[in-house]
Amino acid sequence: MISPATKCVYLDYNATAPLLPDVKQSMMDAFDRVGNASAVHQMGRRCRADIDKARKQVAAALEVSSKDITFTSGGTESNHLVLSGLNIPKETIYASSVEHASIHKNVLPENLIPVDIHGQIRIDVLSEYFKRSNAPKLVSIALANSETGIVQRALKDVVTLCHKHKCLVHTDAVQAFGKTPVFFADLDVDLMTISAHKIGGPKGVGALISKANIILKAPLLGGGQEKGLRSGTENIPAIVGFGVAAEIAVKTDWASTRKVLDWAIDQLKIINPNIRVNSVDDGLPNTLNVSTPGYNKDTQVIHFDLNGIAVSAGSACSSGKVEQSHVLKAMGLDDMYVNSAIRLSLSSTQTKDDMDQFINAWHAMQMTKKVESL
Repeated sequence: MISPATKCVYLDYNATAPLLPDVKQSMMDAFDRVGNASAVHQMGRRCRADIDKARKQVAAALEVSSKDITFTSGGTESNHLVLSGLNIPKETIYASSVEHASIHKNVLPENLIPVDIHGQIRIDVLSEYFKRSNAPKLVSIALANSETGIVQRALKDVVTLCHKHKCLVHTDAVQAFGKTPVFFADLDVDLMTISAHKIGGPKGVGALISKANIILKAPLLGGGQEKGLRSGTENIPAIVGFGVAAEIAVKTDWASTRKVLDWAIDQLKIINPNIRVNSVDDGLPNTLNVSTPGYNKDTQVIHFDLNGIAVSAGSACSSGKVEQSHVLKAMGLDDMYVNSAIRLSLSSTQTKDDMDQFINAWHAMQMTKKVESL
């Protein structure tokens, strides 16, 4: 049990971010409005206006046309819409070996593109894949990794290579959006996935952005909402909240968070020089993935939880399943590092005091015997 006097510190923002106050208020206002956005009467038109406004807000944040935005239930649905809706044979769909599970588990193992020890895509290997008989027709590369915070700095080079071979490119920008500049046209990808709850918006809503020439097949037939791609009555309050969150996200300053994280890394290295930092300096400004050999990752998570601190041992999108990180394994890390890695992901307002509580709990763990033999 956590002592009532213990301050709870949330360091799991990559899993989900708390609902922002302005987002919550916009949703409460939307909940009070009655109507179906498909209705032609004034109440229905008001609901349609709410959706149109949110679409424009998300589009402005990404510097795209609002016509390019399709609202979905989140990142996983958007990713599946790409994988299944393009009418591309599965054997010609490729992805990096460090993708989110919704992509990684739906691509043939032999079509996973390796990364180097720094988590960057091996473009040289991808180039060789175009010589195969089942050459890539779609390549999916996450812009930023949720576990390590590593940003794919060569994504534009991937796009250039793929387009040279008339291959489409999709990027999962769920973790990148709101933490690093993300502009659809600048990246020149063909499709992009984002999600609201990673940026202080509500859970259960996301978006797929696609170029005007992209034709997708709807997985369900019905009322034809969202350009026919997502039939069903829209979740207007969630969409409204998404729009407000997107507006706020692109104005967020992460400079102080990066400084707090760098300070924390220095403190951890002083306490234990044997740690391995699996993140990089030019990655997401809020994310730290660190391995402490000799200390099992899951036991560490429990230790911090008992001290009022929320951290994770990897991606939080697997229904609580305890598995080895396929991301760290793909980067070539030994099991001693993979099995002892935890992730901290901060907000833009996190302070040294919050991190000091984590460091004190971490130091206390170091003072005990190794919690579990690896």
